[in-house]
Amino acid sequence: VSTISEGSIASVAEEQRPDVEKISSSVNARKGQITQLYRQSSAVQASSGSITVKLFINSNGQVDAADVIPNSETFTTKFLQDVKNLVESWSFNVSRKTIYQFTLRLSQG
Repeated sequence: VSTISEGSIASVAEEQRPDVEKISSSVNARKGQITQLYRQSSAVQASSGSITVKLFINSNGQVDAADVIPNSETFTTKFLQDVKNLVESWSFNVSRKTIYQFTLRLSQG
């Protein structure tokens, strides 16, 4: 299963596109949950930058695992673990194994 990035949906095989579009739409709707965790974390320790999240979604739509990669060293380990726990609780209405990756920029203000 190849990794599909948020910006490369147009290049996905036709038969996989409906699932990928559902995942993309759901992720976009849920990014606010990560932003909320960030606000709570940055109130304790100032941080900014971006994170890349890779979701390993099974054929039942459950997230089996997630990688949360900071693109800045200012994020706390707790924040990164909280994001991992959050996204691993997500599920999607899809029927194919998919690895979906997105990046989220986080800054105060």
